[in-house]
Amino acid sequence: MSATLRRNSIGADVKAMQESLHGLGFTVGVDGVFGPGTEIAVKAFQRKNGLLPDGIAGPQTLGLLDKLAAGGTAIPLMNANALTQRFGGALNSSIVGGLSAPAGGSAAQPVSHLHMSDSGLDFLYHLEAYRGVSNHLYWPKGASGVTLGAGYDMRERSSTEIERDMLGIGLDAATAKIVGGGAGLSGAEAKKFASDNHKLVDLSEVQERNLLKLIVPKYENIVHSHIKVAQTQYQFDALVSFAYNPGGRMSSTSAFINKGEIAKAMAKIKEAVTSGGEVMDGLVKRRDKEVNLYLYGSYGGHR
Repeated sequence: MSATLRRNSIGADVKAMQESLHGLGFTVGVDGVFGPGTEIAVKAFQRKNGLLPDGIAGPQTLGLLDKLAAGGTAIPLMNANALTQRFGGALNSSIVGGLSAPAGGSAAQPVSHLHMSDSGLDFLYHLEAYRGVSNHLYWPKGASGVTLGAGYDMRERSSTEIERDMLGIGLDAATAKIVGGGAGLSGAEAKKFASDNHKLVDLSEVQERNLLKLIVPKYENIVHSHIKVAQTQYQFDALVSFAYNPGGRMSSTSAFINKGEIAKAMAKIKEAVTSGGEVMDGLVKRRDKEVNLYLYGSYGGHR
């Protein structure tokens, strides 16, 4: 094989690598194209075998892959300290965090037993909340509706539901009723409503977090209903975060997970980066963090 294969590499060497990965049980298409699914499979192979999981198949990764594909013995998985010693201080903290014991727990269990952990809530809060913006009514553009707090989108909510939730986080009845007027709005209407009422609400961080706690059970239930196989706590947390903003891909992602085709599931998550037909840089970064959490248990989701 070539000395180094990476994203966008193509050809016979990529296909040979994919065949070896597939033969070792990693879910990957064998088409000679190093796309997102292949990158995820390479990272999974690297992590399983104690290599730096950067998704780049260099001499070390390819050499070990050739050895194992030929029936050799795998090296033991290194812990974070060993990796730090091996690769030095440049090792990314999110990678180290993923290889040490994840804060959310690593024992797989039925998803019906799981609820979002405190680490998961903090992860989601830092993806969704922007002080100076999310504490007021705002419109995130694209297909979103009037939004408040950590991604509380009113486009598909009723005014009654919105008023109830606003009262639940401590807003007075009159303010809650006005906020409820944002129900069902999108596009220019949502933009105008958010602008006209921008200063109506000024949530504290505690209120934003309490609003998040009120609405997360809805997304936990989505994961409960879609996922039929056992998951770790951090995998569940990643899926709840994804369900919160899935770009229409929850069903297909879940189907891949239920079949054990994890690389395909992660590639599907990484496709969900558009809003209103426009690629959003924030969604690209979010998907990377959700995939890292699912694969490696890394809760490094702070901006």
